[in-house]
Amino acid sequence: MGRFTNPRDVYFGEGARHEVKNLKGKKAIIVSGGHSMRRGGFLQDVQKDLEDAGFEVKLFEGVESDPSVETVEKG
Repeated sequence: MGRFTNPRDVYFGEGARHEVKNLKGKKAIIVSGGHSMRRGGFLQDVQKDLEDAGFEVKLFEGVESDPSVETVEKG
């Protein structure tokens, strides 16, 4: 039997990115798949919101669905 516990809040949906100013922390990672988030400008907007809130931001792009072991190790 496996068990996974994630005691963190996950924000999603319309307007969620504007909540980053209320988050506590110093570091954030944005994980994305293809390039649609970047093409649409959403990735840059979220990154800027996090940086404006004082976060050190790392990007990990190109993550495929059901990521391979190699992709997970890169992350």
